[in-house]
Amino acid sequence: MSTAPVKSIIADHLAELDSYDAHVVVGKTPQAALRAAEGLGLHGWPRSASREPGGLWVHRYTRPEVRHA
Repeated sequence: MSTAPVKSIIADHLAELDSYDAHVVVGKTPQAALRAAEGLGLHGWPRSASREPGGLWVHRYTRPEVRHA
């Protein structure tokens, strides 16, 4: 039995999500999304930001680095 030479699209998307889409924050305005992110302990600018057709802003943040003492 052989395996497919190309990974499936779903596997690619799952790997992509696991690598950086750990946090998605939504708000009615960009400022509201930033405030919500700060409330979750996420600081700084999102990796990406977009506006959905319904008018909500979606900010995506990278997974915070874990620093060991």
